[in-house]
Amino acid sequence: ENKKNIVLLINEKNAVHINDDNLAFLNNILLACKLNMADVAIVNCFNQKVNFNVLKNQFAATVYIAFAIDSAAIQLPFQTTLYEPFNSNNFIWLQANALDSMIENNNEAKAEKRKLWNCLKLIFNL
Repeated sequence: ENKKNIVLLINEKNAVHINDDNLAFLNNILLACKLNMADVAIVNCFNQKVNFNVLKNQFAATVYIAFAIDSAAIQLPFQTTLYEPFNSNNFIWLQANALDSMIENNNEAKAEKRKLWNCLKLIFNL
């Protein structure tokens, strides 16, 4: 439904939209941000050609979070760094690693989750 104008870009090879494990993890992230699935649009970029300008026109989102998305492949017109929100005049862009990299219960996954959470706190004023 995208009630809050938030677009989540993912790159999942084996799912039409998003696999169950990543969906459950994403749902927990959203709840921590005081959001739910109705507040966002999820776009799986794996099997479709996605262009940033088309996305921007289609969704008019205020927040884009890209999980393991190749900036050049979607023709992103600005440079980004992982876990450093890019603030434009009318939207925020966050580049993050794949959701898969955050699911396991190990130090690497915990570090990824921490980086993401620190950014989300800034973006959503938590």
